[in-house]
Amino acid sequence: MAQFPNSWKYCATCAFWSGGRKCENFGQCVVTDTSATKGKCESRNGGWYGRDRNADQTCNAWQKWPVLK
Repeated sequence: MAQFPNSWKYCATCAFWSGGRKCENFGQCVVTDTSATKGKCESRNGGWYGRDRNADQTCNAWQKWPVLK
C-alpha cells in the first residue's frame, strides 16, 4: 500500500488521474495499492494525455483531486 499526502503533487492526488485510489483521513491523503499503480492521464493540458502513469509520477498539468482538502 502507498500513501500520498494531499499536498504532494503526484498523479495519485491529481484530478486527471484515473487509477485505483481512495481518499482517507478525511481528505488528508490518498491511498493506492502500490506507488506503481497505473492509471490513465485525462488532462488535455499536459503531455501525458491518454497514457498510463504511475501513482508516484508528476507533471506540469497537476490539479488537486477535488475530494482532497
